[in-house]
Amino acid sequence: MKLLPLVFLLSSFSSLTLTEVVDSFEKACGDFFIRNENGIIIPTIFPGDQYKMICQLWENKYRFATVYDTVRRIPVYSAYTFSGKEKSKKINYWKIEPQ
Repeated sequence: MKLLPLVFLLSSFSSLTLTEVVDSFEKACGDFFIRNENGIIIPTIFPGDQYKMICQLWENKYRFATVYDTVRRIPVYSAYTFSGKEKSKKINYWKIEPQ
């Protein structure tokens, strides 16, 4: 019975992310893909009705573009923009497990 409040708390976090099934990534999630010289988005498109394009919204900003396979119930791929550190720090030594 003590787990019930925890379940409600965790389920409330899932409502913070919204998903939108779209016909084309151009409308909402176009920034996650490379454009060709004509400005056309060129994501991989899979033939068939089983593949759905989903734009995922969090804090009023699109964060992921996902292609989902409804038959196998798996994401085929997700695209996002990485905004990590600009430079990485190189380590000059190896970490070796003791034998």
